[in-house]
Amino acid sequence: MDRGPTPEVKAFLICREVFQDAFSGEYIIVGPLVTVTAPHFPWIAPLCFLMELTCAHGSYTPTLQLHDLEGNVVWGQEMHSPMNASDPLKFHLVSFRQMGVRIPAPGKYDVVLLLNGREVARHVLLAALAHTGTA
Repeated sequence: MDRGPTPEVKAFLICREVFQDAFSGEYIIVGPLVTVTAPHFPWIAPLCFLMELTCAHGSYTPTLQLHDLEGNVVWGQEMHSPMNASDPLKFHLVSFRQMGVRIPAPGKYDVVLLLNGREVARHVLLAALAHTGTA
């Protein structure tokens, strides 16, 4: 099966929210992050992702995965709508909003972006237990 050329990822951001302006189409990024702080674990973190791709030509099915330090997939979500690119010279912005990422425990993880099953980007995600103030 020919899966087309592998796109080049120019940016891969994790953030609290991504909005798209209805008039201009521009993306507005709120709270880019590397660390998620949670009151307990496991925790379902409401995260958004924004990717900028180029050198894409064809149809791509994006998948996001969370890997632990041993490389085990501890969470994953395949997108149901493929991304279609007809011009490999164009830049494509792709966003995924309000993904409920299940983080099993505090620690260091990698968020991995796959297109048609091929890894194209990786971003570190740290998970920390929130300190609760006691009187």
